[in-house]
Amino acid sequence: MVISRVVVGSYPNFRNEKALSFALSASYGYKSRYLLDLSYRLDGSSANGFENQYTKNPAIGVRWNAHHEEWIKSIPWINLASIRLTWGVNVMPTSTLERIYGKYNISGLYNQIPGIGIDYEFIPNPNLKPTTSMQYNAGLDLNLFNNKVEIIYDTYYKKVDNLLFESFLSNEVGFDKLYSNDAGVANYGHEFAINLRPLSSASDFSWTFSINGAYNRDVLLQLPSSFRGQFIKWGRFLGAITYGQSCWNSRFV
Repeated sequence: MVISRVVVGSYPNFRNEKALSFALSASYGYKSRYLLDLSYRLDGSSANGFENQYTKNPAIGVRWNAHHEEWIKSIPWINLASIRLTWGVNVMPTSTLERIYGKYNISGLYNQIPGIGIDYEFIPNPNLKPTTSMQYNAGLDLNLFNNKVEIIYDTYYKKVDNLLFESFLSNEVGFDKLYSNDAGVANYGHEFAINLRPLSSASDFSWTFSINGAYNRDVLLQLPSSFRGQFIKWGRFLGAITYGQSCWNSRFV
């Protein structure tokens, strides 16, 4: 059990955030061939909003060490062969007490008594939610020819919901901005690495030749309805992103 208390800020914008977490994990292995990892975490935070004060974070991972199978041991050029599969959910608070309850400042005088007024920079939103990330991973590990060739491959898919999004409001509202959870993205890709060790392990010298590469894509899944499926970013650059549009990058070394 992990208990933490965080106090941040100073007068006149003092805020007091609290968090409470419980975590449980378990592992099981059978003859070093089949491995299972389970974990579960319950997080409570005062920065999660009124309706989502406690979040659940489960995760599971399995691994098959095929090189421990009898029929694999008979193949002399395979030193290691493993397949990995993982799935997990991670829910993290991205808001603050100010965004949930509003921010109040000591300003002005009434009968020589300091007054307290709300800050109109952003409108309070008690329905803010923590950001939820769900990810799948699959991987392959191979060591071949007396560990002279090492191959590592990973593929993943990650979906992020309830992203904190800042919207600017019209002048008639009276507040400048609204924070909401109306944004979502997805990431997926492939990554690999090949390591070659041409010299014998008994050699006095060590030489490793490596090749690695990756292909990753980001897809916008959700925006506030008022944006009508398009978001324009102003700043150092100007660009538009629409629903279903993906941004990709790849590298090869």
